Amino acid sequence: MDEQNLLAHCHEVGAYLGSALARLAERRRPKTRSARGRGLLQGLVMEGDAAAVVVRARERGLLLSVAGGNVVRFAPPLVVGQAELDEALSILDAVLSEV
Repeated sequence: MDEQNLLAHCHEVGAYLGSALARLAERRRPKTRSARGRGLLQGLVMEGDAAAVVVRARERGLLLSVAGGNVVRFAPPLVVGQAELDEALSILDAVLSEV
C-alpha cells in the first residue's frame, strides 16, 4: 500500500467521485436528493427505493449496492482510476434517465 501510495490515491479519487456524484445528484433531481460519503465509499441518496437503480446498473455491467434502502452505494477497488469512475458515472446517469 505504501509503495503504490494508495492512501493519497484514495483521497484524490474519492474527492473526484464525491464531486461527480454531487453534480449528478443535482442534475437528476427530483429522483435524487444528495451525495454523501468519504474516500471511495460514496453514496447517492435517492428519493425512494434504490433497488431498481442497482438492478439496472448491474444489467449494464456496473456493480453497486443498496444501503439503507434509499442509497446507491459505490465501493470501488482502491486502485480505481478516474477513467473507470467516469464510465461508471455515465452508466449511472443513463440508468437514472430511465427509472
